[in-house]
Amino acid sequence: MKKGGASLDQIKSVQLVPLPPPNIEDALRKGQIDAAALGGQFQQRALAVGGLRPVFTEITEYGPFRSGPRRAMR
Repeated sequence: MKKGGASLDQIKSVQLVPLPPPNIEDALRKGQIDAAALGGQFQQRALAVGGLRPVFTEITEYGPFRSGPRRAMR
């Protein structure tokens, strides 16, 4: 948040709200929360429906990377 320009007071006022992943998109669209972390199928669905936009992505924040197990190749 600091990197995005939020002040220390703004950062301190953030309240984290735990929600089950299937309910996050609905809460965001209803204005019950201001921002959310979505991944996998939940992110894909939210972007496909439209009306929401990414604030940042892992790639823009951390750069390209590989994760997960590597396959042995012959």
